[in-house]
Amino acid sequence: MRDTSRNLIRDTVYEILREKILTQEYKFGERLNIDSISQELEVSNNPIREALARLEKDGLIVMKPNVGSRVMEFSAESFRDLSETLEILLLGAFDLCIQYGREDELTQYMSSILDKQKDLLKKSKGQKHFEFAKAAVDFDSSFVKVSRNSQLIKLFEGLTDLFMLASVYDYKTREVDKEENIKEHQAILEAVKNKDQTLVQRLVKEHYDKTILFPQSKMENVSLTKETM
Repeated sequence: MRDTSRNLIRDTVYEILREKILTQEYKFGERLNIDSISQELEVSNNPIREALARLEKDGLIVMKPNVGSRVMEFSAESFRDLSETLEILLLGAFDLCIQYGREDELTQYMSSILDKQKDLLKKSKGQKHFEFAKAAVDFDSSFVKVSRNSQLIKLFEGLTDLFMLASVYDYKTREVDKEENIKEHQAILEAVKNKDQTLVQRLVKEHYDKTILFPQSKMENVSLTKETM
């Protein structure tokens, strides 16, 4: 029972810290002080250290000896690597959707999520970055989910938090236009609906290639990879 209780505390701390990072309550590059977190959550330091180790593995924080833990920051290279990886995953999943004749299912799935995006934009007046980012990620994940390929789904899920954080970064830091994002998703949806494979591939590439245009001032930022350790 003691182990069960300990695991529950550790998992709860992990989820709390993870959410604070994804919603940017903990900002990019912010230092995470174990003692402060311990007081805030009213738990001992051990489950916090374990949670931070998991977050480092997820790529959400960077840990350095004698320095401590900080929320990750994107560099031009890390942002590009993530964009290229997601593009490859989504287009590969789309090929499977075509192979198994699931274009209609994909159209229906995308349409429902796009409606949610539009509704969020209306209600939030563009300010709720996390909720909108989550819907945007859900739209893009449609390709993978409808493919029903367990390995692709596993790979994508392993990148989901970073994808979410990159989307929040887009909307908050780089002020990417949410309305433009919806227009691009609408175009992708119409291409899928019309079963135009070539157009879908081009639109997805354009959708992700835009994220490579990274501000010069951010070139020094910490990479999301462990190369910074």
